[in-house]
Amino acid sequence: MIYTVIDTFYLTDEQLKNSPSRKDDIDEATETNLRIYGCDLIQESGILLRLPQAVMATGQVLFHRFYCKKSFARFNVKRVAASCVWLASKLEESPRKARQVLIVFHRMECRRENLPIVHLDPFSKKYAELKTDLSRTERHILKEMGFICHVEHPHKFISNYLATLKIPPELTQEAWNLANDRHGFLLSMAVEGEGREEPIQSKSEHRTEASGERNKERERVKARDRDRGRDSDRERERDEIDRDRDKVKDRKHRSKDRAKDSGGHSEKSRHHSSRDRDRLPQLFLFFKGEGSPSTSSILLNQ
Repeated sequence: MIYTVIDTFYLTDEQLKNSPSRKDDIDEATETNLRIYGCDLIQESGILLRLPQAVMATGQVLFHRFYCKKSFARFNVKRVAASCVWLASKLEESPRKARQVLIVFHRMECRRENLPIVHLDPFSKKYAELKTDLSRTERHILKEMGFICHVEHPHKFISNYLATLKIPPELTQEAWNLANDRHGFLLSMAVEGEGREEPIQSKSEHRTEASGERNKERERVKARDRDRGRDSDRERERDEIDRDRDKVKDRKHRSKDRAKDSGGHSEKSRHHSSRDRDRLPQLFLFFKGEGSPSTSSILLNQ
């Protein structure tokens, strides 16, 4: 329920033309200049307080939302800007003390109005009054927001999309600058369209579209995995073919070596058999009695 309220914080052209400031006789140009001035204060103070950009962006969105329900004639721009910075620092988990916020805004006011820069004493009466106004204005902001102060910024989406698309650094910086500068204007909350209203999707339609996108993403991942599996199967088949070829080559080499070894044994056997054949007549004559060679001569002939 809370998320639905956050997502439907939009204004039509008619609501913008009939804003609370317009009812107090503040024209459109003056209101726009006051919005830009307040956002500049929030941005500069965030830099001096060394806050992340998300804190400044949240403070600017809260600033715009508050003045969509309240008039510039009834709430001081500087006090509301200071309270938005203080509240945004706590929402974005980068809290700053009230003393730090008040000292920074006091110094900025002195510099912008060409006044001598005087240190704001935390024990002075002026400091006590400023702190009371800061707390009171913060309560007004929370009341008008219905204590729903969550803000979804485009910065993280820009980073993810640009990293996925591999965009050049120049375009990345341009997109980041546009995301930061858009908070100075009210365009982020207005429903665009001349004489027509954009249809606001219901929660069920939004869920259906989100589930359809998730299914498409899953199909793309599965297709990519299948392609990778096919590539791995092909590489595996190639490796098996190479291993089979190596085995065949090894077998050929082994058969050649065996053939050489068998050829050498056959020559040796032939040599021994021929020598035995040459020796047979002598032994035959010896046993016949035609000759009586000595044992030594027989051994030498062997």
